[in-house]
Amino acid sequence: MCGCALRWLLVLATLSGCPALAVAEPLWEAGAGVTLLAFSDYRGADTSSHYVLPLPYFVYRGDFLRADRNGVRGMLMERPRVQLDVSVSATTPEMITAMDMVTAN
Repeated sequence: MCGCALRWLLVLATLSGCPALAVAEPLWEAGAGVTLLAFSDYRGADTSSHYVLPLPYFVYRGDFLRADRNGVRGMLMERPRVQLDVSVSATTPEMITAMDMVTAN
C-alpha cells in the first residue's frame, strides 16, 4: 500500500515539473458582446439615462503591433527607458429634446 502511494507521488512530482505546451494563438481574433450603460443625467440628478451598446473587440498579435485588452501597442524603437502612452476617453451623448431647442432660441 505504501509503495503504491509512493509511486503515485513520484509520478505526480515528475509531471508537475514538465513545462506546459504553448498553444498557438491566431494572429487575429474578433468578437462581439452587448453591454448596458446607466448614467445619471447630471451630478445629483434623480433621473438617469440607459444605453444598450454593442461591444466589439479585436485582438491582433503581430510582431510590430499588438492590440488586446491591455491596449494598442507598437514597437517604434527598442529603448527600455522610453515609453509613449496615448489614451482616449468618451462620454454619453447629450439628450436634447424639442423643448430644449425651443427654449434655446
